Amino acid sequence: MAARLLRACGMVLAALLLQACATTGQDYPVGRSAGLKPGETTAEQVQQLLGTPGSREAGTYKKDWKGRDLPSPIVVDVLRWSYGKPSDTGVLPGVQPTRWTTVMLSDGVLIAAYSSSSFPADATNSDPAAAARITKGVSTEADVIRALGPPSGRGGYPLASPGGRLLTYFQDLVNHPAGSITKKRIWVYIDGTGTVEDFTVRSDQEAMPLPPPSPTPVYVYIPPPKSRK
Repeated sequence: MAARLLRACGMVLAALLLQACATTGQDYPVGRSAGLKPGETTAEQVQQLLGTPGSREAGTYKKDWKGRDLPSPIVVDVLRWSYGKPSDTGVLPGVQPTRWTTVMLSDGVLIAAYSSSSFPADATNSDPAAAARITKGVSTEADVIRALGPPSGRGGYPLASPGGRLLTYFQDLVNHPAGSITKKRIWVYIDGTGTVEDFTVRSDQEAMPLPPPSPTPVYVYIPPPKSRK
C-alpha cells in the first residue's frame, strides 16, 4: 500500500511539472488539511474544506500497510488537489513553489490525507536526519512530534494497525538543487498504545523534466500567380 501511495503522490507532482514555467492547478489552502480526521471526516466535509479536487480515481486495496491480507478488499476513492506558481518565491532560494494534497476515502469517510507545500506561508517539513531520534517500540507519538514537528498528513487503518494511526512528513522541493527535484518522505506508524510501531524514511533526487519544445514556425513558399498576357 505504501508503494501505491508513493505513485499517487508522484502523479500529483508530475502533473504540476508538465507546465513548469506557468501557474498550474487551482490555488487552495493546504493548511485546512490539518482539519481532516481519519475515520471521522466525510467526503462532503473534505470538499467543504478544500474545494473541488483537480482529479479523482478509485482503486481496490487488498492488503494493509504491512502487506497482510485485509479481511475483505476495500474500494478507495483518491482525490487530488495541486497548485504551482514558479514565478513566486519558494521556501528556499531558487525553489519553484508547489503544493498538493492527496485524500483517500472509503465508504465516504476519510482514511488518509497527505500534503506537501514549498510555499513559505504553509510550507511542510520533512527532516530525515531528525528521524534518528525516533526509536521503534519506545518513542511515543508526542516524542515524534517533538522530533519532527506537526505532521503534514495522517492516516488510519488499513494504512496503520487497527486502533493505530499513521503520521506523514512530506516535502517536495522543485529546482532544489537547480535543475533537480528533492522529495523527502517520512512515514511513522503508531500502534494502538500510542507507541511507534515502525517508521520509514526516504530522500530522493531526480532531474526536472524538460519543458515541452516551443512550436517552430514552418514557412511555405507560395509563388505569385502568373500574369496573363
